Amino acid sequence: MTAQALERRSPANSSDYSVRRPLLLPLFGTFLLLLVTFALSAHWLTEKIKMEIIFNDIKNIQDKLDYELHEHAAFFESQMLILSLSDAVRHHFLNGDRQQLMQEILPVFTALQTNQVTHFYFHRADKSNFLRVHHPGLFDDPIQRTVLEQAAQTGRFAFGSEVGRTGTLTLRAVLPWRFENRIIGYLELGKEIEHFVANLQLAFRVPLFTFIERKQLDLQQWQDTSAQFGIGLDQASFSNLVFIGNRETIYPKGLASYIQNSQWRAEEVMQTIAASDQSETYFFSLAIRDIHQTVVCRIIGQIDFARYGDILATHIQTVLLIGLLLILLLGLLFNRLLALLEEKISASAQQLKSSDNILRNTLEAFEQGIVVINGEGVITHSNSRFSTFWNLAPSHLQQQKVELLLPVILERSKNGPASLAEWMEEGKRKEGSRKTGKQTILRLKDGRSLQHKTFPLTCRQKPCGQVWVFDDITREQAMERQELNALQSRIAISALLETAVEPLSLEKQLNVAMDIILTVPWLSILYKGSIFLLDEEGKQLNMVAQRGLHPHLLEACAQLPLGYCLCGRAAQTRQLIYQPHITPDHDVSYPEMKPHGHYCVPILSRDTLLGVLNLYVPDEHRYSPEEEAFLTTICYTLASLIELRSTKMSLQEQEMFATTLLNTAPSLVVVTDLQGQITLFNQACQQLTGYDEQSVLGQPLLPLLIPAENHEEVRRIWQQLREQQAPNHHEAYWITQAGEPRLISWSNNVVRASDGTLRGIIATGMDITARKQAEERLQHLAGHDPLTGVFNRRLFHENLSTAIAYTLRDEGKLAVLYLDLDHFKPINDRLGHAAGDQLLIEVVQRLQALIRKSDTLARMGGDEFAIILTNVTAPVFVEHVANKILSELTEPFIIQGEICRIGTSIGIALLPEHGQNSDSLLKQADHAMYTAKEQGRNQYRFAPPGH
Repeated sequence: MTAQALERRSPANSSDYSVRRPLLLPLFGTFLLLLVTFALSAHWLTEKIKMEIIFNDIKNIQDKLDYELHEHAAFFESQMLILSLSDAVRHHFLNGDRQQLMQEILPVFTALQTNQVTHFYFHRADKSNFLRVHHPGLFDDPIQRTVLEQAAQTGRFAFGSEVGRTGTLTLRAVLPWRFENRIIGYLELGKEIEHFVANLQLAFRVPLFTFIERKQLDLQQWQDTSAQFGIGLDQASFSNLVFIGNRETIYPKGLASYIQNSQWRAEEVMQTIAASDQSETYFFSLAIRDIHQTVVCRIIGQIDFARYGDILATHIQTVLLIGLLLILLLGLLFNRLLALLEEKISASAQQLKSSDNILRNTLEAFEQGIVVINGEGVITHSNSRFSTFWNLAPSHLQQQKVELLLPVILERSKNGPASLAEWMEEGKRKEGSRKTGKQTILRLKDGRSLQHKTFPLTCRQKPCGQVWVFDDITREQAMERQELNALQSRIAISALLETAVEPLSLEKQLNVAMDIILTVPWLSILYKGSIFLLDEEGKQLNMVAQRGLHPHLLEACAQLPLGYCLCGRAAQTRQLIYQPHITPDHDVSYPEMKPHGHYCVPILSRDTLLGVLNLYVPDEHRYSPEEEAFLTTICYTLASLIELRSTKMSLQEQEMFATTLLNTAPSLVVVTDLQGQITLFNQACQQLTGYDEQSVLGQPLLPLLIPAENHEEVRRIWQQLREQQAPNHHEAYWITQAGEPRLISWSNNVVRASDGTLRGIIATGMDITARKQAEERLQHLAGHDPLTGVFNRRLFHENLSTAIAYTLRDEGKLAVLYLDLDHFKPINDRLGHAAGDQLLIEVVQRLQALIRKSDTLARMGGDEFAIILTNVTAPVFVEHVANKILSELTEPFIIQGEICRIGTSIGIALLPEHGQNSDSLLKQADHAMYTAKEQGRNQYRFAPPGH
């Protein structure tokens, strides 16, 4: 609709639009010149055209024969499919009752014989014959045919031309007969090729004679069965060929000599054309091949060359007469044609206006900001959401050049486009396809984030504009950033806790802690900082760990009195100090010092000052409550580590303190011995799983908490950790006591004894179940309609492309149904959008109940839907589904207490008849749907043949 609205243009003054009368004289002169030229060249072209017409007629005969063979094969398949569903026929077949089966099937065979069907078989599953309806006296013999073998090997319908026992060629079709998911036998129908030739002779009014090469004919078999088929033969008149057909046939003059000179043996049909003794008579030969591509029959036709000359002369005279009549009528009809043209232009203008209103209402329904740009770079449409994003009045955008948007975007965003041409070129690269261009994230100065996408528009296979979509993703990015910050914070705290069990000195431990804090990705700090500890007298701070400090600072800040500079005042006040830049109370300075800010956080343990954490931030850094909360938590963790290392605790007290520390940690901490038995299970683990520590200590971790299918993977990770003795990471599920699976992100390390030997494994983890579920929900929303939950247009295209690839590989069939609800808009306007949404939901529920699980349903937008039907055996199956949909959707809906009646118009396209890719199939189905609407609605239409 968008592309059509962009493409269609009515003249500025359509009501005054007219074709200039001076066009009449040039038009008349040109036509007269063409007529004279045609008359002068007609004689010269007559002979050549006659030969080309003959060639075309011969080719049409050959094509018609191929077409008839395929059409009859499809007819045979539909008839056998109907028979295979008959309970009575199946009952007699399975019971081995030939007589009852013959009585049941004889009326069917009689009807088929009116269509010249000559063979009708029932075969068992072992490919032995059960009943020949056309020859009931012969049965129980094994059937050895290529077509039957193909059907047995593939389990699908097979057909082809094959030589029978008599030596004649027969079109045979075999259908595997299935019941309760097994093949119980095979159905076979056949028709002699000679009957097809007789029909061709009637259709083209050209004498055609069917011959069999003498070596192919079994005379005895032929005499036994020819009476059943109504076909005679003549084996005496010709030496190399045997004529098959009506015994009363009279051969034309020259046929015997044509056969005798063997020119009919040529490979190319045009090479077989030869003149007879009569100069106006020609003969040609068509080779008929069996399923193995072996030539077994010849169709020899007679051409009356004089007849074509008469036809051509008649045509030329007719053309000249029509030309004269056209010249006479042209003047009378010219004014009328101009009037009709002007009326059509006016109607097109009204239709364009209506389409434009529909497009504007559709754009307003989107939550994204949308602007439509035509091929000249002019803004034709935009919705109110787009105007809100950029604080623009909608009236200021219409019919304006899109380049006027660039200053607004640059002014209100931090990372706008380098140039308008960059965006326009990106869209042009993708024009003509359904794919989007490059996605751009715009950071606005007011803190919002907009995702920009470019979609190309095509009109009649030509580029005609672009659609720009802006989506506010501020909230989603904030949630992702918060989750990522929380994960990184937990990892940092877990890493600090892991150092508690390492045999390190306090100074080394604090230096490791400094590295961990400075490398937290989301913190906006410089890689510079220090940790001070309060001396035993409580009068000054001593620097014990630092990273990236200037030598002057190392000397000046080695010892700081309480209250001196920012770190001393943070220790004295026991309050966090934040400074975004250097202020007069920054007592320590040196000439090379660059502008910067500080976080100075006191390290407290139960109101006891232990030291100060000093971190550097960029100049004019914006204060963040989230950073302050995290640094406060870090300092509480550092206080625990300092007390654990600096106080003279007994070994038992240290272990008790470490256990308390681990139990208060927000991360999951579990320790196992070398046999995989749990030796520590902190409070976070207990809260997550529902197990108390006493019930799990000494229990093996794998069978208690980890699903059985993941045991080998976890054992491999543990073994890798023991061998490499380097930390590793993995994700695994835990099963809680209530049976709920929770996905945990683990960081693993080894635990050593004082002598360096391995004692076990310590693992710290974080529950990421909620984050994974959120990611899955986002991924689901990207491919599904948010209202109905079915596939959206993007995922439908992907599924259709995949289904087409599989169907073409298996040489099967596939159908695409395109649905547009009838009378939906009046209900939506009268009852409101909420009622319209409820009606769409109930429509989807009914459609899902009508199709198979292997089929695909998608909402293409508004009140349009599409369905993919796979494994289609015949068009009759698609018609059956379409009729069920029409019947179901005409049943009334109860919406908000009111009875609502709708219908649907359905367009159907088949693979491979109407296209071999998703775009062509959808286009054909869409056109067929509009045909159904124009012809009265609430009906289905197939795409026209030949597309």
